[in-house]
Amino acid sequence: MATVRGLVRGTREVLRAPSGDPLDQGRLGQRLGQRSARGAVSTLVGQWTRLVLQTGSTIVLARLIAPAEYGLVAMIVSLVGVGDALWNLGLSQATIQRRDVRRDQVTFFFWVQALIGAILTALVIALAPVIAGFYDQPRLVPLTVVLSSMFLINGLASQHQAVLTRQMRFGLLSAMDVLGLIVGVVAAIVIAALGGGAWAIAVMTLATPVVRLVLSWTTSGWRPGPPRRGQDVAPMMRFGVSLTFTNILDYSAQNLDNILIGRFYGADALGLYSRAYNLLLMPIRQVTAPISRVAVPVLSYLQDQPERYRRFFMVAFSAVAYAALPSICLLAALSQEVIAVMLGDQWLGAVPIFRILSVAGLLVTLRSTNGWLFVSTGHTGRQALWALANRPVIIAGFVIGLPWGTTGVAWGFLGAHAVLLLPSFAVSVKDSPVSMRNIWQCAWRPIVIALAVYGAGASAHHW
Repeated sequence: MATVRGLVRGTREVLRAPSGDPLDQGRLGQRLGQRSARGAVSTLVGQWTRLVLQTGSTIVLARLIAPAEYGLVAMIVSLVGVGDALWNLGLSQATIQRRDVRRDQVTFFFWVQALIGAILTALVIALAPVIAGFYDQPRLVPLTVVLSSMFLINGLASQHQAVLTRQMRFGLLSAMDVLGLIVGVVAAIVIAALGGGAWAIAVMTLATPVVRLVLSWTTSGWRPGPPRRGQDVAPMMRFGVSLTFTNILDYSAQNLDNILIGRFYGADALGLYSRAYNLLLMPIRQVTAPISRVAVPVLSYLQDQPERYRRFFMVAFSAVAYAALPSICLLAALSQEVIAVMLGDQWLGAVPIFRILSVAGLLVTLRSTNGWLFVSTGHTGRQALWALANRPVIIAGFVIGLPWGTTGVAWGFLGAHAVLLLPSFAVSVKDSPVSMRNIWQCAWRPIVIALAVYGAGASAHHW
């Protein structure tokens, strides 16, 4: 709660318009400090509600569904999920990042994303037998066909959610996510109890996008016009294409481990690995996702006010570090207890994987703030070049660790992110109001606290 209050106070102080400084963005710029602070709180509340729901559903579903069933869904998501980067084309972020955007531009982007979503859905359906053959798992064909609909659903909802983000209606966006999760969890538990296995996970995966689609169309106040080319969309398209290139590289590097494990070690091994990874991501996402949702539009608004930009970034970065690092260290110290309580005895094989990935999670959490700087300052071209340079390092880590099984892949993931930590910040702060010294000022105290928490947790586990 102290972190939440600090973020709220910092946001209001940083974004309070100085005397005599007119805001030139109309309605969006009015009471920006109050709107963003309220958005930070509502988003955090929504994320922590999601954490409670996800924790409860994980405990229940892990006892109803075998590791191999989780592995089947992970096989599909890891291989076709690169389409998530393609259907968006970065156009949602382009709508959010621009200080001024017109209705015809947003309409044009809507139809582009809807068309790409439809094409990707059809393509994945056609490739379903190929994907099943790659993993030698015939059961993947119907699962792949059903999960392919995510591309079309997301393509139809993306611009509406971008409009809601521009309006800083973060409470509504959080409510959509919570409602979608509730629907998905209830349906998944019922299906799993009836012996549905992997289908329970597939239905839960689709629930949130469907709820977002329905609610974003009914609440955003914006409707697309007929298809036509918007004016002056080329700069925004270039911004989006650069961001898409980065997202594709990101997804490939982040999911190649799942593809390799599924291909060479099978569904059981992938189920253990993916559950360990997702269990770790649950608390990380509850911290980074809501703050990122607020940080990117606010920093984009402040891009021509360097001092206020720097102060807001430091407030947001500190909030991420204080909230995430100690909790991740506690999870690492108590890995065996966490797996036993959350997933049950059939998942104890995931303990060494979870312990290694927890350490990697510290580095991934800190590096997640790099994207705020690249996107808010419009330097997505540089972000793409940096991704092209560093993603081979992550891929090399996976390949080098593969002969040693799932723990070897986890060690490769950790080593790659350790190598890339400092260079990633050096590249992202360039030509921004933030410096490496600012990063260190925000990071050193949370790191010290996290190490103390790890020591306490390790001592408790030993005794």
